[in-house]
Amino acid sequence: MSFIKKSLNYLLVLMFLVQSTTVGNLIGSAKAVTGATLNINIANYTWNKIGLDSNNVNVGPNQFLVQSKFTVSDTTAINVTTSAALESGASPYVHLVSNPIQNFGNLAPGTYNAFYVVKIDRNALAYDTDKKITIKVDADNASQDSAERTLVVEKILSQNRNQITSYSVNPPNPTVGSTFTLTMHSETSAHCFTNLATYPTFNPNILQLLNVSTTYNVGVDSGPCQEASESDIWTKDHGDNITSVLTFRALAAGTSPMYYLILDNSGSSYHYNDDYGDINPITVSPALDLTKSVDKTKANPGETITYTLNYSNTGNAPATGVKISDSFAQQNQQYLTYVDGSGGTWFPDTKTVLFDIGTIAASTNGSVSFQAKISENIPIGTTIIKNLAFMASNESAIIQSNCVSTTVSTNVDLEITKTATPNPVRAGNEIIYAITFSNIGNVAAHDVVLTDPIPANTFFVSASNGGVLDSGTVVWNIGTLNAQESR
Repeated sequence: MSFIKKSLNYLLVLMFLVQSTTVGNLIGSAKAVTGATLNINIANYTWNKIGLDSNNVNVGPNQFLVQSKFTVSDTTAINVTTSAALESGASPYVHLVSNPIQNFGNLAPGTYNAFYVVKIDRNALAYDTDKKITIKVDADNASQDSAERTLVVEKILSQNRNQITSYSVNPPNPTVGSTFTLTMHSETSAHCFTNLATYPTFNPNILQLLNVSTTYNVGVDSGPCQEASESDIWTKDHGDNITSVLTFRALAAGTSPMYYLILDNSGSSYHYNDDYGDINPITVSPALDLTKSVDKTKANPGETITYTLNYSNTGNAPATGVKISDSFAQQNQQYLTYVDGSGGTWFPDTKTVLFDIGTIAASTNGSVSFQAKISENIPIGTTIIKNLAFMASNESAIIQSNCVSTTVSTNVDLEITKTATPNPVRAGNEIIYAITFSNIGNVAAHDVVLTDPIPANTFFVSASNGGVLDSGTVVWNIGTLNAQESR
């Protein structure tokens, strides 16, 4: 086996020698990289033009995207990372905004993107300077590969023919660790541009751009322009109506500005959209979750039930200012009474229990609980008490827990027994009747009346406990007979 393995590695070295890749007017050296059975190739797919407004460096764009593509072939790449570095000693006005290292985890065979944000100082001395950016890709089971591009700072002009017409985010409230799409519709004049770039810039500490799909729809056109769909932020010989769908991963909680840019080259000048600006910031919330449970799904009047609230933050950023509230104004909760001191802070005016959690660190969880007592005077029959809770933080919108239910079935169940002594009895002697009655139900019986007709061939002598004779019947006004009470 050792001999075969060494021979195989040798053959791979022979098969995958250095290649060159040409994309339009962009050439990146894309060295074929070998691992046990893994190849990774990388090349830059970025227009090399960036810039500042030609009339006023303090307006217009000063942040731009750099895109590289890398391809994994043959087998899964383990722990893939990309890294970016700007040339030292070149233009001091161009900086890397993104974290230099991007982690992709394990990647199956396919083509992937690495996007980096660069920033130009708003300084007129930056015009006509340049700086080289080098992007590398690496994996545990493959050799490193790299590609480079020289970025040139041009004077760019605001142009009203380039405009952002609409945009949307789905889902609209992304959470940390989730992916979401941004759809951006834009338009240029109805002719082709030698070079055209359309994309938003953003805070790379909050968002990571993963993929781009751009469609160019051509209207009336006299040039060589044609409809096309591409997976890049930069194209050649396209224009008119543009739809870009960008897939992001939410890295951390916070609000990222979104600066929507259209940058074109026609003739010898460079132009950007005159509506450039932060027109649709995206807020990423921590990945909070709230689950509620109750210890008794069936209960009797007068019993105490315990509610437990389990909360978690499955994201990689802390949630601050977290509060959990539970209102007693929900279905049939008028039959509940908060048990003082059982958990949280009780606000009687709003009938709400409040828990001030504070900060929930990333990848942590916890729980709180409180108790409530079911009323003794709940109506006869079946009553379902439903309850849910809410949680909010400084970074997120209000989220709702699941709903829990407790069923309270109430009934009055009266029993009565009667005995006579002596038995048998001789004429002229007294008979003593003993009556025992009880309520074996789970709620009190109110306005209870007990009656006993005088038997034939007898006459009434006396009755205990307030019994009175009324028209041949002994009557007792019992009043209330509590649950499980006997007399």
